[in-house]
Amino acid sequence: IFKIPHSKTGVIRGNLELDEGRIINGKPASKGQFPWQVGVFFDLPSGRRFCGGSLISSRWVLTAGHCAKNATNFVINLGSITTDNEELGRVTVYTNKSIVHENYDNRYLNNDVALIDLGVDIGSNDYIKPIHLPSKGEVVGVNEQLEVSGWGITNDSGTVVNRDLNFVKLYSISNEECLNSFSPRFVIESTLCAVGNTTESPCSGDSGGGLVKRQNGKSIHVGITSFVNDAGCSLGIPTGYSRTESYLDWISKHTGIKVLLQTKIAIVSVITIMNAGVLSLLFAVTVCALGAKVPYATPGFPEDVRKDTAKPEDRIINGNVASKGQFPWQAIVYFYLTDGRHICGGSLISSRYVLTAAHCARNALRFVVSLGSITTATEEQGRVTVYTNKSIVHENYNTANLNNDIALIDLGVDIGSNDHIKPIRLPSKGDVVGVNRQLEVSGWGIVSDSGTVASRNLNYVQLHSISNSACARLYGSSVIVSSTLCALGETIESTCSGDSGGGLIKRENGEATHVGVVSFVNDAGCSLGAPSGYVRTESYLDWISSHTGIPV
Repeated sequence: IFKIPHSKTGVIRGNLELDEGRIINGKPASKGQFPWQVGVFFDLPSGRRFCGGSLISSRWVLTAGHCAKNATNFVINLGSITTDNEELGRVTVYTNKSIVHENYDNRYLNNDVALIDLGVDIGSNDYIKPIHLPSKGEVVGVNEQLEVSGWGITNDSGTVVNRDLNFVKLYSISNEECLNSFSPRFVIESTLCAVGNTTESPCSGDSGGGLVKRQNGKSIHVGITSFVNDAGCSLGIPTGYSRTESYLDWISKHTGIKVLLQTKIAIVSVITIMNAGVLSLLFAVTVCALGAKVPYATPGFPEDVRKDTAKPEDRIINGNVASKGQFPWQAIVYFYLTDGRHICGGSLISSRYVLTAAHCARNALRFVVSLGSITTATEEQGRVTVYTNKSIVHENYNTANLNNDIALIDLGVDIGSNDHIKPIRLPSKGDVVGVNRQLEVSGWGIVSDSGTVASRNLNYVQLHSISNSACARLYGSSVIVSSTLCALGETIESTCSGDSGGGLIKRENGEATHVGVVSFVNDAGCSLGAPSGYVRTESYLDWISSHTGIPV
């Protein structure tokens, strides 16, 4: 945030320094009221900052140039109306891709516009939806009613980001009137100014957030929050925005979004030099922590499982470290039970559904599902994290013998594919894994029998399938049924699966196929050559299809 002192003749006489942006006396937004609104955390050499932004397509966020200039990493929250760590319905994307306008001027805030590339397409739902851009020539006139939303601080003396998304009603003013408060160096043809009632808020929200107009039931993005007068946000002084319509060609060039034409064009006036005030950018400096570190714990099996049949931890023993994109379907599934947070694996089987084990979803209060990851690092680049409480546990899941140990997690939103996130193919009906087939399993399970926490890195091992009759000699016929698949590895490499719920796969003709869901291991230890048990995917194709619509 920068404060820019001016003389009364509009000549700049100062340097840039930090300040905060804010919604003053705004109203709390309801879930889905501003589905294009995003929260943008970004890192500068001086620390972490916060801005707003607007989703303008399934992949692109529009924000202010001063929110992206020199930023190294972005954490983008979509579908949120609070800054709570794990709000249900939220999607969090970690990226370092941005485009700042090549003519951005950090002294006068001209061309204060930037794009953030999410790196993956995010589908629409009730809480996440791109906003319409204006047509060419669709210029906001004087005295049009507008809205702005954000998490900015809520009074002039505030110092931290507001917990709740707030919004206020504003109305547009002419650029000539805006020049009563700001220098013509700042108020140019591509600037839009708006003001509100003193008691409600003349300030915008966070820098980078969207100024919108509602027209015929449609919301249209008309401005990007840029600056406010430093005299205070409660005094009825205008707020400055980058006029969206002025940058349509620039946006289209970088994103491929098509620009529509409008025949009627209004002229924005920039007239004479008026008395200039003090200007400040609007991103908030102080933010709450994104989340405390939580020890990674693997899920425990139910107490009524026989001691020789299952062990509370699943792990990759002596596995190899996976490379980025090697297992693009792999999901980390954090789930919350009444005793705390646990970790499982899972497999993305469509743009919306994750396949996992029933014992990873039964009685779970909510899920935090991360895709595109090969580490448990909090902010790995390319990761997409979804917060949901929607799951479907097989209706015949048996906690005593782990039969039908299968479940689905509904992400609640479609996640597009890229090099690091991609659904895995399901087997065809009748495509049953025979004996001695080479298979692979991956996961973040603990890496030794004496381990107690999840591995930081995604690991994988090669296994081979064995017959159910051989497997039943160890586990019994009540555990090993026709829908069970067993696999074994070399003692020195691993006979254990990865995380519970993770996918057992076969590779054939360059294509990976999901053949099993990690379910159980022998209690004697994972380094002793005992087989692992999986739920056979092919046995549940009809069940999967009935709940997801995936054709089989």
